[in-house]
This record gives sequence, structure tokens and C-alpha cells, in this order.
Amino acid sequence: MKIDIRSDTWKEVTGWADGRLVKARAALESDATDHEQTLALRAQIKVLKALLELPNATSTTTESEVAFGIEPP
Repeated sequence: MKIDIRSDTWKEVTGWADGRLVKARAALESDATDHEQTLALRAQIKVLKALLELPNATSTTTESEVAFGIEPP
């Protein structure tokens, strides 16, 4: 699937994800963040970065297609 990076929807998605990244990075740098929170924040950052990279993705195979042997259309 091709993502139209100029669409209003994608602009909303990237704005939301960028905002969440800022908050997650700030929390990650906090001295009050414990080890488990650090792991969760790093995972959240990884997922948000992957979301923002979707327009550049070359593969269209999803994890569920691989796991369940579903052929993409």
C-alpha cells in the first residue's frame, strides 16, 4: 500500500507520532524513569519510528501474513 505523505490524514498521523516521540524521549531522559519504564519507552520509540518510516518501506508483507502463511493480494 502506498501512503500519500501529502494527505491531511498522514499529516495528522505524523504530527501525533512526533508529539508522542518528544514525550517518550523526555521521559526516557528523566532520572525518575526506572528500568522497566526505560524498556517500555524504548519499545514505544521504536514502534513510533517504524510508523513514521512506513512511506519508505519496500516490503508489503505484514507480520500476520508471514505468521499465518497468507498470500498478499
